[in-house]
Amino acid sequence: MADRSADWLAQAKKDLQAAEALLRAGHFEWASFVPLWAAEKAVRAAGQAHGRDTKGDTLFALVKAVLGQPLPSDVFEAARRLDRATLATQYPTAWPSGKPGDYYAREDAEAAIVDGRLIVRYCEERME
Repeated sequence: MADRSADWLAQAKKDLQAAEALLRAGHFEWASFVPLWAAEKAVRAAGQAHGRDTKGDTLFALVKAVLGQPLPSDVFEAARRLDRATLATQYPTAWPSGKPGDYYAREDAEAAIVDGRLIVRYCEERME
């Protein structure tokens, strides 16, 4: 299989730009979710660059499986926080009433983008 790690990383960075645009537009639930996609793609990029299997059910599991141990605690914690946004940002049934957009604020989106950037940056450094 061809090494597509640079493509995965480039798309991860583009996803972070999309999250920032969603934040500026006030779509805080989506700006909180898209950094998860960015982080997943960056981890897959780092895995491919080192010839590792890039399968995992959650970002946290993917980070542990692909990036190995030991990892900085901030990378683990960022992955855990981003995983929590998976369903809650997308589906009204994740909440007792209302829609996801009712439950997310600018601060949530900004924190998710910081977490996404942290993981993307860490993976990029591992690829260099």
